[in-house]
Amino acid sequence: MRMEYYGKILLFGEHVVVQGAPALAVPLRRYGGIWRFLADMDTESTTYQSSIRAWFDYLLREHQQGRLGVALDFERLADDLDRGLYFESTIPVGYGAGSSGALCAALYDTYAIHPIGREDTSSYAIIRGILGRMESFFHGASSGADPIVSYLNRPLLFDRDKSVRAVAPPAANPTYRLFLLNTGHARRTGPLVEAFQAWCRQPEYLSRVLTELIPVTEDAIYAYLGGQWELLYEAWESISHFQYRYMQEMILPEWRSVWLEGLAKKAHCLKICGAGGGGFILGLSRNWDATVAEFGSLAATLD
Repeated sequence: MRMEYYGKILLFGEHVVVQGAPALAVPLRRYGGIWRFLADMDTESTTYQSSIRAWFDYLLREHQQGRLGVALDFERLADDLDRGLYFESTIPVGYGAGSSGALCAALYDTYAIHPIGREDTSSYAIIRGILGRMESFFHGASSGADPIVSYLNRPLLFDRDKSVRAVAPPAANPTYRLFLLNTGHARRTGPLVEAFQAWCRQPEYLSRVLTELIPVTEDAIYAYLGGQWELLYEAWESISHFQYRYMQEMILPEWRSVWLEGLAKKAHCLKICGAGGGGFILGLSRNWDATVAEFGSLAATLD
């Protein structure tokens, strides 16, 4: 019960993953959650447990109708809820950091009767499917990407052929740093995903996504995995330009001038994190002193 389950960040593939592009996600070990028991729960903890009880009812119905794909120990879970079980989490909600994914990973790991082991690489797609069905309670539909990153606690590449494989992050480079900016605004993923899908129903827009954004996203993924930092910066800049020009509604108005300044000064460049529209912004810096001087405590490295 003492294991911590971390959040996640989608490094590459935001929105375009629904158009068949690959995506790369990594654990966000700055934030995490853990199971706890409290006899006298405060208001916040009671709210968390109320959500888990509603989720318990949903999972039980899915299991009874043969749709869950995993046997859970519902009797033990019900007993633990009666004892004051709740999930204490520091993962910010509405930031694209995988708050519900960590909860799903924790429940599967703790209450699945025969959980698939983390070392079983041939079953990653199966694990993803199970966790996606569990997480659908929170979002209406889930790809399972967030909870499997939290469960496996390692970087994962979601490829064009729907395969899932663990990858190794590159060696650190003293010049380049990946960082997060906290916008201070939570957002809802669903409306932003729907907006992008609506744009892609326009042939001209979809053509730009397929011929410009997806190829440079792939370039960024493989430059990152290969430790080719200058190539990564060039690809990141291209993504940043595209998002500012064609996805500007997903950048908060107060951050748009900052976005352009970064591109102009070339000390760092920014791109949306997950769905965008608030939460975190992802950045790549090649002058960390200048980045810190500009953003101060709003900027935090991923490592």
